[in-house]
Parts: sequence; C-alpha cells; structure tokens
Amino acid sequence: MKRDLVSILRPAFRKIIPNFILNIRSRSAETKQHLKYSDLDIEEVFTRIYNCKDWGNDGSNYFSGTGSHSESIVVPYINAVSDFLSSLENKPIIVDLGSGDFNIGKKLLDFAKYYYACDIVSELQIHNSQKFNFKNVEFLHLNAISDDLPNGDVVIIRQVFQHLNNENINKVINKCYKFKYWIITEHLPNLDSYIPNKDMTNGCGVRVLYDSGVDLTKPPFNCGDYKRKILCEVPEHDGVISTALFEKTD
Repeated sequence: MKRDLVSILRPAFRKIIPNFILNIRSRSAETKQHLKYSDLDIEEVFTRIYNCKDWGNDGSNYFSGTGSHSESIVVPYINAVSDFLSSLENKPIIVDLGSGDFNIGKKLLDFAKYYYACDIVSELQIHNSQKFNFKNVEFLHLNAISDDLPNGDVVIIRQVFQHLNNENINKVINKCYKFKYWIITEHLPNLDSYIPNKDMTNGCGVRVLYDSGVDLTKPPFNCGDYKRKILCEVPEHDGVISTALFEKTD
C-alpha cells in the first residue's frame, strides 16, 4: 500500500517541487530587480526600465513588453475595448495613462474623437511624436502621479498600476474621478483567492509573483462610486490579464 501511494504521489511532487523552487527564485530575482530602482524618482524608474530593456527587446528603441505585443493578449483586448467604445453615443475623448510604445493605442484611434497619449518617459514621447502621424493624437510627457490630467470621457490605464506602489496608485485614482469611464487592465494571480493590493516598490515587476494583484474595489482603494464590469480576461504566466470597465454611477 505504501509503495502504491508513493508511486501515485511521486509524479505530483515532481510537478510541484520544481514550480515551488522556480517561484522562490523568481521572487528573489524580482526583489533584486526592484531594489535597483528604490532610490530613483518615478520618472527615472521608468526611463531606466526602457533603457535597460527590462520589459524585453524586439530590436526597437522602446518596447513596452509582450503584454503590448503578444497577439494572444492584444487581440482580445482590442476587440473588447473597441466594442465598448463603439457602443457610446458619441466618439469619446480618451486619456491614456502609460501609453508606452503606442502599439495598443494606435489600434483604438478610429473610436476616439481625440486621444491623449500620456507617458512619464520624456524620450519615449519625443520618439512617438516623430514616429506616429495621426491627426487626433497628442503625445504628452506627463507624470500622472503629480501632474494634472487632460479632460476627457474615458481614461485608459493598461497594466500601469501593477508597477506602482499603493500610495502612487491612490494619487492617480484621485485624479480619475472626473472621468465617466475607466478602462483598467491588471495582471492578477490565477487563484481562487488571493490577497489584493499587497504594497510594493515602483518598478518593472508585478504583484503576481507575490500572489497578489491590484483590485480597485478592495482596500485601500475602494472605488465604490463606479460599477465594475469585466470586458475580457486572457491567461498569462500563471495568472490572468484582466480588463475591467468602471462606469460612474452618479
């Protein structure tokens, strides 16, 4: 009986133990990665992330990572967000916070009256303004944490909060209440339950490796003035990239 039990459990242990060890190593690497940015201000953090290719390298000067380029992630997102934007009575003014290399934003322009593409990295925005020539886009060098945001109807914050500490997330959220619609995308753990909104330092990594993720409906954010609806979810690295629509209820 013992031998039978061992033979049954051995394959399971072979799967569990390597993943467990891998997670420990990944968390250790993630912690070291964040320590690189601990003494930098927020603009320096993201400038260095792009310059050091911490989100990957496709050979271009600026690359926002596979989350902005992988078809399995991008196509469902574009389809879902396009469906929502096209359902509005009038084309909205969109404010995109953390627009990055603009591989995503450029696919939404047909649904926008005007599009403010905002990013904290100055050199990136200069690059984008020279690369793209769309009539209804303005590339703004903007720190969403400390600067005033443009006026608009829809704010898009795509996989940005997951790189910020909770204090900075709150500062951005407090400026977003002037928008009727929020489209928020975050990388969340693929778990039945997890502890939301564990705090971390600003950096290139995310909370998923620590079995956490940003949930704006939970403390310390509690965005109860908006009703929430999931637009799409796609699996990614032992988690899910979830896009939610927040609509102002009053």
